[in-house]
Formats: sequence, C-alpha cells, structure tokens
Amino acid sequence: MKKLTHIIKTGAFALLTSLSVAACIDGNDWETISGNRLFGTTSFSVEPAAITAEAKWDATPNTEYYIIEASREQMDDNMPMGSASGSIVYGEDQSIKKSPYTLTGLLGETTYYLRIKSVASGKESRWIYLEDGTFETSKEEILGIIPSENITEETILITWEAGLEVTHFIIKAGIDAPITKEITSEEVAAGQKLIEGLLPGTEYTFSIYNGEIKRGETTAMTVMPEMVDFTSVTPTKTSVSLVWDPEAIQTGSTTVSHYAWCGGDRTPSVSDHYTALTAEQISQGQLNFDGLEPSTTYTVALMRGTYVRALTTFTTAKGIPSGYTLVSVTDITTWNEAISKTGKVAVLIPENTDLDLTGITPEIPQSITSLLIWGADIEGNPTNTKPSIKTKGFNFNGTLGTVEFYNLHLYSNGSAGNYIVDQKKADNNITNFSIESCVIDEARGLFRIRNTGVWQSITIKDCDLNGIGSYGLFALEGGTIQTISLNNSTLYNPTKIIKANQTTGITLNIDYCTIYGASYVLIDGQSGSININARNILVGGLTTNKVFEKGATIVTEENIFTTSESSYESGKSWGEMLTIPATDLFENPANGDFTVKIDTYKTYGDQRWNK
Repeated sequence: MKKLTHIIKTGAFALLTSLSVAACIDGNDWETISGNRLFGTTSFSVEPAAITAEAKWDATPNTEYYIIEASREQMDDNMPMGSASGSIVYGEDQSIKKSPYTLTGLLGETTYYLRIKSVASGKESRWIYLEDGTFETSKEEILGIIPSENITEETILITWEAGLEVTHFIIKAGIDAPITKEITSEEVAAGQKLIEGLLPGTEYTFSIYNGEIKRGETTAMTVMPEMVDFTSVTPTKTSVSLVWDPEAIQTGSTTVSHYAWCGGDRTPSVSDHYTALTAEQISQGQLNFDGLEPSTTYTVALMRGTYVRALTTFTTAKGIPSGYTLVSVTDITTWNEAISKTGKVAVLIPENTDLDLTGITPEIPQSITSLLIWGADIEGNPTNTKPSIKTKGFNFNGTLGTVEFYNLHLYSNGSAGNYIVDQKKADNNITNFSIESCVIDEARGLFRIRNTGVWQSITIKDCDLNGIGSYGLFALEGGTIQTISLNNSTLYNPTKIIKANQTTGITLNIDYCTIYGASYVLIDGQSGSININARNILVGGLTTNKVFEKGATIVTEENIFTTSESSYESGKSWGEMLTIPATDLFENPANGDFTVKIDTYKTYGDQRWNK
C-alpha cells in the first residue's frame, strides 16, 4: 500500500511538472528542445501621444536588445518585418536595450498595430502583440497660438518647429472657399511662413499639412486698422466732393478699391451702390459724384474689398427734392393758383414779399399730398432775407407726407390775435411737419390743434420764436401728436412751450435751445402725458417757477443751466441752477442778444449765437 501510494504520488508529480513546462512554453515562448529561441515578454503596453508613443514591457532573460514594429496594417507571424503598410521598425541597430522606449515618426490621429520581440546572438523570441490589438495617436498640434507681434493688418507670420515635414497650408475665412499656400523647402528648414494678402480685421483658420496628414491648426485675426478721416466733405444740393489722404489710407501694399453710399445715417454695404474706384481717384484721393437729392442725409464709405476704411455722413444743401411742382407766389391770386395744384407742391415766396393771407382761411386741400412753403427763388435757392407770410392760421385737409415752412417770417395779428397753424378739420394726418430757419412772432400761438387726426412728428429747427402769446408754441386740444422736437432754436419771452390735453403719450425733445422769459409753466401736461428729453439748454429770465406739471415727466436731462434770477418750485425743476444772473451769462438778454459771454457755456444753448 505504501509503495502504491508512493508510485501514485510520483506519477502525479510527473504530470504536474509536464503541465508546468507546457504552460511556460506557451506563455513565455520557451523553446526547451532546440534552445535557440528566447523568452517573449509577458507584458506589453503603450501610452500614445500625438506623433509619439511610449512602449513598455517586462524584460526577458538573456536578451541583448529588442525590436519593435509599428504599422497602420494588422500584422501576424507570417508577415515579414517591415512589409506592412506604414511600417516603422525600431531597434534594428540594437539600440533598444530596456523598457520604456519612445516610438517617434508617428502620424497624428492614426490607428497603429504594434509588436515586439527579444533578440540575442543567434536567438530571438516570437513576436508579442498588444493585448488590445491597436492604439491610436491623438491629434497633432505643431502650431501654437500666434503672438500678436506676428500679426499685422494684412499679414500673419506662422511658426513651428524647424525641420518638421510639412508641405502646405489650407486657409479658411468665413464662408469663402479655402485657399492653399505651398510651403517651400527654405520655409520648412526655418519653421516659419509669412502669409500675405489678407484682409484687415478678419479671422482666419490655418491648417498645416504634410501631404494628406494634418499636423496642426490655429486661428488668428488680422489687425483692425484705424478709420481714416476725410480731409474734406463738400456737398451741394445734388452732389458731393470727398477728399482723403492717399498715403494715410494705404495699409501695407494695398489701398482702398471701392466706394459705397446709401441714404441716411448708417454704414453702407456692398449692396448699396457699390462701385469700383478708378486708379486716378485712388492716387489723387478724391471722389466726386452727383445725382443726389437736395436736403437729404447720405453716408459714403471708402472700402478695401468689403472692409470700410473711411466713413462720412453729410446732408446735401437745402433744395427742393425731385417730384415737386414749383409755383412762385406773391399775392392771394397766385396763392390760390398754387394750392389748386395736385400731388407734391412747392410754394416759393420771392425775396421782399409780404404775403398777407389774413383775408382768407388758408386751407390746404386734400389734393395736395406734400407741401413746401419756402422763402426761395423759382429755382429753389433760399433768399438772402426772409420773405413774410401773415396768417390767421393754416389748416390742413386730408393726408400729407411732408409739410415744411423754410426761410420765412411767419406772423399773425399779434400775441392776443390768431395762430400760425389753427388745425380744426377732423381726421387730418401728417407724417412730418417741420419749421426751419424761420422767425415767428406776433401770434397768440404757433400750433393750435383741435381735430382728431394723427401727426407723427413736428420739428422746429434753427428758429427764432419771439413773444408767442398765451397759447404758447403748442396748444393741443385734440388729435394725436406723437413727437415734438425743438432743435437749435431761441424761445424769447414765450408764454409757454406746450399745454396738452392729449391723452396719448407725447415725446418732447428739446436740444441746444436758449429759453428766456417764459411767464407760465413751460410744459403743462394737463390731463395728457408728456415725456421730456432735454439736453444742452440755457435758461434765464423766467417769471414762472415751474418747468413742468401734471402729466409731464422729465425722462432725460443733460447739460441744462438756469441763471440765478429764475427760481423753481421743489420737484418742478431741471438741470443745474447757476449762481450768476442772465446779464452775466448773455450779452444783452433784455434786448434779445443771447451771445454767451462765458466760454464754459458756449457749447450749450442755441449754437447760432456762438458762431
């Protein structure tokens, strides 16, 4: 029994020994019979980067060096070393002695297969493959952030590690088609390329390639050049002459190429009369073009391609716009002839005329859609002195786009008499009503409105309003007035500016005005609503102690100064109260001379006094 037991134990030991050897041969690549094969490593891993990877393995006994092969094609034991697609063999020079080892020359964002074997004199192991089969390099980035000193208005210098294999750039900007820039051998050696001919103020994306392989990408924006001012802008009624400095507007090797213009105060684009400049215009720095409308605001831009280098907004000289029927009026007969016309009518009052309309009610019929009443000759050129119109009150019927009084002396029967505009008719609508460069006096009120119509805008500009009576500038008893603007005008001894029973909101804008001697609250909201925006105003000589009351509210107040003799009730004031009287601020206020004597305040009030 013991012998049998011993025999069984010996057999079991022999069997275990046999299994252990087989396992060693299978897992460690032993060759126990011939003795000419080395162990293969039992651990093989890799940590990839962009164009490199670090291979790690467990050392094998009796090994002099290792050989590693990477390829973009799957490999097996039947595939000769170096024959796979994209194969790179490391260590044939017996340089790899130990783990780890950095694999170089890889491509970014690429999948690789990897194998390793141990080598000694006359012996080598079998190939050992990655357990996970493959590894993938990360995105390569040989381009960093481009420093600001490498960027100008139309060039960008791009740098990378000198000597790296690269062939070209692909450059994109917005939705434009990409362009390709080849990289020369000299630029490869230097590791830099100057990209030229770019647009100022534009963002570009630069991708660098070696053949079809992208090796990096970066983004940069060219410098935004400073805008250049026109040295001269000279508009006439229908044209403009623009002058600029050709040297100042040039950036690098290029200059402006086009101009564009549009109506209004906005930046033109390539869809707005975009026209190429001639070589002569560019070299001389001058552009003249005509065909413009009189009394109209335009904006012109000088452009390099689509980029604006110079910009100006101007208004053409005062003139009759196209499409008006011109009629010279000197008396009631010619007045009646004028208002019998239809459509757009321009009534031109010659110099030295005193047109007395008090014998009639000057009603404007529905057949007139826009009306200009100007102190001008038959060509529409303003007279040197203002002709006069005496009226008991204009009245408008129907719907009008524009009503404009210009360069006139408007008066009535005195401050206790009638009005300049006495609107009684119902359902009258006017888009824009303006009074410009006029003297208005001897009237109980400027506007008395008692209809149910809608007037979108009333503007008084560059006017002298003297002694307007108890109804003030605006007596609103009906209708709807949306916006009233007083610009660069002098109000001398007005009873008030506005008294409004209108229930809908009115916006009242007062800019650069001089106000002297009002005797009633300036802005009386009554049962209505008036939102006041007031800026750059000089006030003096008031006998009222209220700026506004009831439905009126100050929304904006900037640079408003009142002289010391004018006191305000608490909560009914605006701006700043000065410590000097009106006689110290103005040259001769009692006699209507409001020339400002103190430099600090010359930039406020009606600017015509300080020219």
